[in-house]
Amino acid sequence: RVACVFLAVGSLSSLVARAGVRADLSSERLHTLSRETIDAIRQIPKDRPVFIQAYYSPEVPREYVETKLDLINYLKDYAAEGGDRIRLNLVETELYSPQASDAEKRFGIEPRRVMVADDAKQSSAEIYLGVAFNSGLEEVIIPFFDRGLPVEYELTRSLRVVSRSGRKKVGILNTDAKLMGNFDFR
Repeated sequence: RVACVFLAVGSLSSLVARAGVRADLSSERLHTLSRETIDAIRQIPKDRPVFIQAYYSPEVPREYVETKLDLINYLKDYAAEGGDRIRLNLVETELYSPQASDAEKRFGIEPRRVMVADDAKQSSAEIYLGVAFNSGLEEVIIPFFDRGLPVEYELTRSLRVVSRSGRKKVGILNTDAKLMGNFDFR
């Protein structure tokens, strides 16, 4: 009976995972895309998909583990939400590998030297955490995600720019009312 219960739970979780259903059980809803992000993804034209290439190091210092996991998880959520509108390519990139050469030549994404504090010594490491967005002739590149940079905000901003969706326009109105008191700076 115990084996049957484990088999049933395993089968159910496999079916749920294949269906793309994800549950965010955190009280702050930390792992759920914001309403603005979902709207931005839905505004992408179906005839102009967004191609996302993410280059990341397989091993990163302890200080960058959270940023790397956030980046990969958000990108997977974007691809799941976008369906055919977003094409995601996650590229695990080692130093001096063909993937590293491709990242540098195509998008200018280079490894960033970061300081690592281990126990009693301080050293440095070179890591990749860059993303390139393409849609038609538009291209936006984020060469590196530093710690503390809001990952979802940067991804959504880049997605909006490259897809040309939901961009607000600012107009300048010229009236007889002089905002600067009719002062001439010349």
